[in-house]
Amino acid sequence: EKLFDLKAIWKLSIAALLYKAKEMTLSKDQYRRWITRLAAFRKHEPNDVKIQKPQMLKKVFSLCEADMGGKEHFLEELGLSEKVFKEIYSTLLENDKPKLRVVI
Repeated sequence: EKLFDLKAIWKLSIAALLYKAKEMTLSKDQYRRWITRLAAFRKHEPNDVKIQKPQMLKKVFSLCEADMGGKEHFLEELGLSEKVFKEIYSTLLENDKPKLRVVI
């Protein structure tokens, strides 16, 4: 189907594509029909697209830090505290090791 082709091109779920189409052109009834028709695919859509983590971002940050004389100057130039920087970028920059905590 055309939706599966669009999914591969835009790297979005079919539900997201339909939602955007509803905002732009589909009527509520058309949207409801499509969502109902594709309900079987909600959890596991065909042609899943692997989302890649940015690889260059960490390198760019490292180069900027080195060029600006350290992380503190880099963050100052961005106008961010280290806490805010970590909140925004930590999921993109961390290693692939999962963080586990044992709660008793």
